[in-house]
Amino acid sequence: MNANVFNAARYEERTTLRIVTVCEFSAVRAAILAVRNWLKEQGVSLVDLDAWELVLVEAANNAVKHAEPAARQLPVTIEISCGEQDLEARVTDHTRGFNWPDQVVLPDEESESGRGLYLMQSLTDHVAYLLAVYPAGCRRQV
Repeated sequence: MNANVFNAARYEERTTLRIVTVCEFSAVRAAILAVRNWLKEQGVSLVDLDAWELVLVEAANNAVKHAEPAARQLPVTIEISCGEQDLEARVTDHTRGFNWPDQVVLPDEESESGRGLYLMQSLTDHVAYLLAVYPAGCRRQV
């Protein structure tokens, strides 16, 4: 892609939704349903609505599942931004983080977990994982 085209795309007018919720499975589920409804209002297709809902459920559930007790007192933030040609989502949590694998593969069918990263990568054009350390020692997944 031409760099000028890329830069123009990044600076287009975007519409953004940001939801900050408690670190509980029921709360992040309700937040994701609100995101889905908002995306529907933005004109996102049913197929894409289903895909984004699943991607966000996986990311947000991981944020809750892997939060230590002290981190469960901190919020989970879900942000989604719509441009003319793309959607960008971000889930921010306070887990200890992990090392994103070089290659995400589907686990054995007998495995009870491990499909979330595979689904996120399969249903989106690009997935990035950032780990930041903050002064209080909390880490954040974006």
